[in-house]
Amino acid sequence: MVAERKVIDIEDVSEVAALTRELDEHPEGLILRRDGRQIAVLSTLSDASAVHGEAGPRWKTMTPKERETFRSLAGAWAGTVDFKALDAEREESRRFNIEQAEKRHGERWGAEG
Repeated sequence: MVAERKVIDIEDVSEVAALTRELDEHPEGLILRRDGRQIAVLSTLSDASAVHGEAGPRWKTMTPKERETFRSLAGAWAGTVDFKALDAEREESRRFNIEQAEKRHGERWGAEG
């Protein structure tokens, strides 16, 4: 069972409502900080994602042939990808990108203050 997200009406919370208006100017989203630490990302939702979750209603609108194709692909990569190596490459890339950003900006990104 998936936990339901709590919905809070923000019309009476002026500071939060102001942040949502900022999204009109920054549709890529906002990073929220507290005590020098990045704690959350504020982004817009489409109506479908708010109601149906991230995947949206696409599964419900697939044709039987599309569903059959989708299901046939499940596990198709099994045995062809070394997931430990892939994970190690991803972690190395992440570490490299953080180090490059720190060199450019002179701060520890995402570090606790």
